[in-house]
Amino acid sequence: MSPKSLAGFTLIELMIVIAVVGVLLTLGLPEAATWIQNTKIRAKSESLSNGLQLARAEAVRRNTRIQFMLTNSTPNAATLSALAAGNTGTTTGVNWAVMTYQAAGVYTTADFVQGGGNEVTTSSAAVSSTDATVVFNGLGRSDIVAANLTIQVTNPTGGACVTASGPMRCLNVVVLPGGQIRMCDPSIATGAGDTRAC
Repeated sequence: MSPKSLAGFTLIELMIVIAVVGVLLTLGLPEAATWIQNTKIRAKSESLSNGLQLARAEAVRRNTRIQFMLTNSTPNAATLSALAAGNTGTTTGVNWAVMTYQAAGVYTTADFVQGGGNEVTTSSAAVSSTDATVVFNGLGRSDIVAANLTIQVTNPTGGACVTASGPMRCLNVVVLPGGQIRMCDPSIATGAGDTRAC
């Protein structure tokens, strides 16, 4: 073999490759950052939807009233009596707890079913709900009488929602009076026949 065929990259070729990779990374980073922030919204929305589905399924399985509650506290059996006292919760809670409903608002560790979210209040996904709690009965129906329960999930860290001309694909989790639970996108027009619309 000739020495020419054993030669590797020249310094100039290596510098060109590094420059091209640098340009591609620079162009792609803003989109990647937006994608990561949007993923946090979707993950939080799915967690809330799963918690609501769990509460409804447990109510039907046990044929008793089961409560879903938003909270900023750590949702576990040890903290249940404090976080659920008086059935209040918080409409901006980033965590959730599912428990056997007690009308008096006095809970014990035996009432705890499951908790989720397990985030601190500084999480980039923000929650804003029309109510902090919802109760499902043995038929899977919710205790909502008038309007739907709507939980809005946004990400102020990533920017405004698409509905406000921002980059974030904010989502809503909606509970209907009949107990149905769905996740939807408020930026999609409702008359378009798109099932993702709110």
